[in-house]
Amino acid sequence: MIDLNRDLTKIKNYLRENNKSMSLENITKELEWSQKHKKNNREILEDWVRQGELMKNNKGKYNIPENFGFVKGVFTSIKDRFAFVDTPTEGIFIPRSGFGSALDGDTVLVKITKGGGDKKKKGKFLKL
Repeated sequence: MIDLNRDLTKIKNYLRENNKSMSLENITKELEWSQKHKKNNREILEDWVRQGELMKNNKGKYNIPENFGFVKGVFTSIKDRFAFVDTPTEGIFIPRSGFGSALDGDTVLVKITKGGGDKKKKGKFLKL
């Protein structure tokens, strides 16, 4: 029986450590999933993409959002003038022009546009 939460954690840790995108076939091998269930395996990965846990590049390979320069967090609007996307470890400033269609309380992916390291990060909304 497949434990999807365990497998998601395992593949995210692998991608974080190796910082290299992986194909469906490579993820299937790494997670020891059956090659016979390719359609099911792809559906699981695409569901993780929809949830913002993984992203897919233009070559069809998967990686974690952080390795593409994105961060997942909760969008909090401040008086409709600016916002923050809060992650477990930091808050990313979002100017009004970077809101997109995000609403207060949405879980979103944002692209880091400035900062990093010890500097405050600034970002732009990508998707819900």
